[in-house]
Amino acid sequence: MLPMLNARQIDLLFKTAAGAPEPATAQARRELAELRELGLLSFDEGGRFAMTPQGQARLRQYASSAH
Repeated sequence: MLPMLNARQIDLLFKTAAGAPEPATAQARRELAELRELGLLSFDEGGRFAMTPQGQARLRQYASSAH
């Protein structure tokens, strides 16, 4: 079973998928790290967070439930 994500984590996933700059707050960095630990994000060659296939699948799940 997949762990539940809070609204802020879901928002961070969508923003990361869209290529938005990474937020600089300590809370956002912790949540990005948690998403990475869950396998939803990884680091790209430039050291930025990038979506994993699991993260993309999770986004599709949330996007379909929002419509």
